[in-house]
Amino acid sequence: MNKKTQTLTITILVIFVGLTLIAIGLMRANFDYYMTIEQLKNSPSTSSSAGVVRVLGRISPDSWKSVALPGVYTFVLEDQDQTLPVEYTGAPINVAADRSIVVEGRYSDNGTFISKKIMTKCESKYSANPKGDRQP
Repeated sequence: MNKKTQTLTITILVIFVGLTLIAIGLMRANFDYYMTIEQLKNSPSTSSSAGVVRVLGRISPDSWKSVALPGVYTFVLEDQDQTLPVEYTGAPINVAADRSIVVEGRYSDNGTFISKKIMTKCESKYSANPKGDRQP
């Protein structure tokens, strides 16, 4: 192999490896991973110095409150017997009480979860029917 061909091969290989690493990084950022409230509270890596985390739960009935600042809300996220106070900054949401949500943000040192993003978890429209009847 002459020097020109060798240089071209190395350049193409470096570009390929770089693009592969970028693609892997983008895919990791978009994974739908989330923690439960219990996992969040028991994990030593979720302090305020940690990065952004996602937590799954349901909004506790009658806990959604508007704070004095426009666009700032507080509510309690619950999952089984665990609860988590959340401070959310953003547009108000309308979620049914039985619907799971995922909040994205940081867990503060005072035990409040600070969030700027809420996602509703998509429940499957086609779930098993206990009677065995087919339903769309």
